[in-house]
Amino acid sequence: MKKFLALVSLILAVFFFVSCASDDDDLTDSDSAAGKSCETSSDCPIGSICDLGKKLCVNEPTDTGDTDPSDPTTDPTTDPTTDPTAEPTAEPTDPTTDPTTDPTTDPTTDPTTPAPAACEISNTFKVSAYKDGEHYLFSGSGIVSDGNGTPTVTKEGTHTSLYTEDISSYNPEMTASFITLNSVQGENAVVVNTLIYDEVTKKPAYQVETVVWNDYLQDTEAGETAAYTPDVRITSIENHFADDGTTIDAQKICIVAYSVISPAENEGDPELAEGRFQYCNGDNGTMNIGQTVKFGIDAKITSDPEVIQALFNVAGPEDLCWCQPYKTGATCD
Repeated sequence: MKKFLALVSLILAVFFFVSCASDDDDLTDSDSAAGKSCETSSDCPIGSICDLGKKLCVNEPTDTGDTDPSDPTTDPTTDPTTDPTAEPTAEPTDPTTDPTTDPTTDPTTDPTTPAPAACEISNTFKVSAYKDGEHYLFSGSGIVSDGNGTPTVTKEGTHTSLYTEDISSYNPEMTASFITLNSVQGENAVVVNTLIYDEVTKKPAYQVETVVWNDYLQDTEAGETAAYTPDVRITSIENHFADDGTTIDAQKICIVAYSVISPAENEGDPELAEGRFQYCNGDNGTMNIGQTVKFGIDAKITSDPEVIQALFNVAGPEDLCWCQPYKTGATCD
């Protein structure tokens, strides 16, 4: 399987969420206003409905009370010519043409046959199999966003859990997760992201990225649980502010944890990240932008700097860091 060994930032979502976090006390609420992307009205905030043509939340129309009263003379329920005691006449059923008795009826096309069960993420992804050690857990759904734009926060009910030696007091209420489609190492991939905010400054402090290449989607059927997981990378975020003390000009980003990679069992076999993984495609069977998809990710991770340096083939911890400027001339010095 492909490894995510590039020392680059995949998206600028860290920057986009800075203003969102500082202006909104509820970091997990993506339904604060109309205009939000949606698939159905259930994706919209209270008082809004989904415009299916535009796939945007709009304000629900208000009943003005100007509707005309019903005309009882045209209401079939009050038609004096209707005899409520009369029973509808029906021709007797011809058993030779009755599909319920026709031996040639194909049960696979019988409308009474139950539809296949919808793809769902297993409830076992609510608790990590590695909960007693370093781990990352994600279980939820969301609309796939363009990695080059402002992402859409995952839907209500998304569950995350994280523990590393550096991040021992993880608060899910101080996070925002989103799913994006990015170009990663020259190939399109879906990325499951979780941003973790500092409880005091309300600025991003860590980011978790799980890169799901097509290989993972092709090797595992939707709805099935794989006995491995795509690589998970956790980075720390050190914010560098402009002279006003509030605008972030640049961020120093360092890899502080990574998936535990199991050695190949046989020569020629791929090295896989320890964990388990499940996914569900969107309604059209893809993970294209605009589709609502689901993921279950349970990854065993390590924050051992020597292990991570060996994985990336670098000499020291500073080689796992880079500067992400958001303004010309900005540095992380």
